[in-house]
Amino acid sequence: RALPITVGMTLEAGPSTLGTAAPERRARAGLRRLLSRLGVRGRLFGLAIALVVLGGACALVATSGLIGQKGKVHSVDTVFKEFRTERDAYEGWLTQDDQTNMYAALEALRDPHQRQLANVTYAQSVQGHAQALSALQWLIANATDPSIRSAARATLADVGTYSGFGLRMHAAAQKGQIQKAVALVTADNATISNKTQSDFDAMGKSLTASATRINAQANSAASSSVQLVIIVGVISILLAIAITLWLARTIIVPLRELTAASEQIAEGDLAVDVRTDSDDELGRLAGSFQRSVTYLNEMARAAEQVADRDLS
Repeated sequence: RALPITVGMTLEAGPSTLGTAAPERRARAGLRRLLSRLGVRGRLFGLAIALVVLGGACALVATSGLIGQKGKVHSVDTVFKEFRTERDAYEGWLTQDDQTNMYAALEALRDPHQRQLANVTYAQSVQGHAQALSALQWLIANATDPSIRSAARATLADVGTYSGFGLRMHAAAQKGQIQKAVALVTADNATISNKTQSDFDAMGKSLTASATRINAQANSAASSSVQLVIIVGVISILLAIAITLWLARTIIVPLRELTAASEQIAEGDLAVDVRTDSDDELGRLAGSFQRSVTYLNEMARAAEQVADRDLS
């Protein structure tokens, strides 16, 4: 009798409702049949699988974020190594510059007692130049940014030009041309000295900017990963709760009905009709319960007939 009422309401709501109601009913009926075939054990097992899948999704998102962060950390480490190498080159050049000027000053003293110090000072100048060359050559070969490699080549050329003034100064000092030696490392090399300083400053700023940019990208990626993990985690929790409640309802509602029927029988009321369209464990239990109720009703009628002395 419910079907005609439903159809009438559907027709009043409009043809679109009629078109969607039937598929929805079929879908629900198919879902009930599927749950019936699964049984209680299958539903619980399905719930466990669903929870594992949701947990795996969270773990996958978290792992993906960690892998992305690992790449960003590697990029930061690379830029930091390049920056440190550029600073080594700069420190080597500063050592060469300082010790070259100090050597010229010691030679200008014309003090034989300072000869050993002068030799040590010039050796330190040569070591500083070698340090600058080694670091710049590493940048040319290994820097990830082409602009840094290009800047390292230009700086290496300028360091070589600057070093030429030091070599000529040393040669002049060895010949006793002290005034020429001092001029070579004070006035004559001023232009290339300033240019080399500018080269190092520009390269250092470029590397600092790269490190800042990559660090900002890493922080942004980390924030996005955390947000994504939180979103996926919240959605997974909500889905897990919804699936759990839904599956629990498919088990609890039939048990509640059977419990109510049992209480009704316990109170002496055998007018109980437990019907189910499920063939799972709960459906079979309900069927057995209904057969028991039918048997009790038959026994009750037989007892009444005996009491009325009706033995027919």
